[in-house]
Amino acid sequence: GLNPTAFVVLRKSTSSPYLELATIPASEKSYTDKNIPANQWHEYIVKAVFGDINSAPSSSVRYFSGQFGEEPFDKNIANIIESYAEAAD
Repeated sequence: GLNPTAFVVLRKSTSSPYLELATIPASEKSYTDKNIPANQWHEYIVKAVFGDINSAPSSSVRYFSGQFGEEPFDKNIANIIESYAEAAD
């Protein structure tokens, strides 16, 4: 079969259509998106490049970019999780 020469990485956000983020060499096995808008769902697809022809898109991967970084629970101190809700009626 044919081997791709590159991969095109595309991202679609809550408020935008698919936009091309990068074209990376086929030898690269990963891509880091460093400009992700916060607090939105993002969907990524990849297309293989064979010369002047792009393949059909891959299956998509979804990611939510939260505003805050994740912090692991510390087993040595109290970790308080609180929830509050009020009925609307």
